[in-house]
Amino acid sequence: MPAREPHGVADLNAKRSVDQMNNDYDADRENYLLAQSIDHFLSTAALMARAFDNDHTTMIVFMTILRASASHLNKDRGVRPEAVSGVFPDTLRRPVSIMAISDLTGFPYETTRRHVLKLVESGHCSRLGSREFIVSEDVLRGGAFKRMAKENRPVLVNFVDHIHRKLEAFRAEALAPTP
Repeated sequence: MPAREPHGVADLNAKRSVDQMNNDYDADRENYLLAQSIDHFLSTAALMARAFDNDHTTMIVFMTILRASASHLNKDRGVRPEAVSGVFPDTLRRPVSIMAISDLTGFPYETTRRHVLKLVESGHCSRLGSREFIVSEDVLRGGAFKRMAKENRPVLVNFVDHIHRKLEAFRAEALAPTP
């Protein structure tokens, strides 16, 4: 005769087993979503880096200046009336320092400084005073960024549609009755 477990141990082991299955299931879904996010990031980064001679570090510094200078305007996640054709006027942007960019990106200060100056030299970024920088609305309205926005749209729509369908499938699986 097999040894009997003390009262409640079998129930506890069964609960652990179900909890482990749920954790494994959640980990599978989270890993899938992470992989999809990485794929989207890489395809978007490749698309956007073209505007910077495929220099991804310069692209990240540029995007950081762009987003940081308008972060106070983007607290509400909707279309803002101040953004004319999707671009905030320069008068509403706040300049960003190299130190702030370095802190936000995690890049060393000297690396950040070099890429910011490269952006100023190429006309992608403007210097305001000795230590402040912005991406001007003129740059954002220029041909390279119009092309980037146009090329990014189907990539983003495809990603969002795919993730939406997958999340709906996950939700349906979670709500399905268990046998």
